[in-house]
Order: sequence, then structure tokens, then C-alpha cells
Amino acid sequence: MKKAILILAIMFAAVSYSQEQKQPPVINVQGEGKVKVIPDQASISISIETKGTKAADVKKENDKKMGAVLKFIKKSNIAKEDFQTQRVSLNPSYDYEKKKHNYIATQSVQILLRFANRYQ
Repeated sequence: MKKAILILAIMFAAVSYSQEQKQPPVINVQGEGKVKVIPDQASISISIETKGTKAADVKKENDKKMGAVLKFIKKSNIAKEDFQTQRVSLNPSYDYEKKKHNYIATQSVQILLRFANRYQ
């Protein structure tokens, strides 16, 4: 009987000790911040896509259109390091409904406008 009481006392002490684990102090913070800034540069991506039946004609027409875009960019006094060709492609395409082969030419140029307030 004494052993049973001793075992129960040890078990009670162990259970009460395990429940006394202290939690570390915690600080919860919640907030919101807003920043309003006028941008000083902008990035513009321009793509030209031309479709047609002859690859040479499609490429020639696409080059003509991109040439006009590049001429406008240079006329706008944008520095050479602020615009760059991103993609040039000429791919065949097949229209399954009309059963025709076509070609698609695509050219892309990316322009970085510095000091965007000048262009407003």
C-alpha cells in the first residue's frame, strides 16, 4: 500500500512538473505601410508580328515595320544603350481548318525610358 501511494505521488509530481513549462514572452506587431513615389524610369516592350504565305515576303515586311519603329526611337533621342532587340523569329504555321501553310515573323524591342517625367 505504501508503494502504491509512493508511485502515485511520484506520478502526480511528474505530471504537475511537465505542465509547468513556461512559454517565452511573445510580442505581436501588426501594421501597414504605403510609399508613394513618382517613377524615374519605365520599361516598354514592343513586338511586331507579321503573317503571310511566303517566308521572304513576311520577313521583309516585318523588317520594314521594325525599321520604322527603330527610326522613331532614334528620333526620340533615346540613348543606344537604352533600347535593345529582345527577339527575332520566323516560324512556319499550319491552319488545319483552311489547310494552308503560313509564316509568322516576330520582332521585339525593349526600351528603357529614363526620367519618365520628361515623357508625360
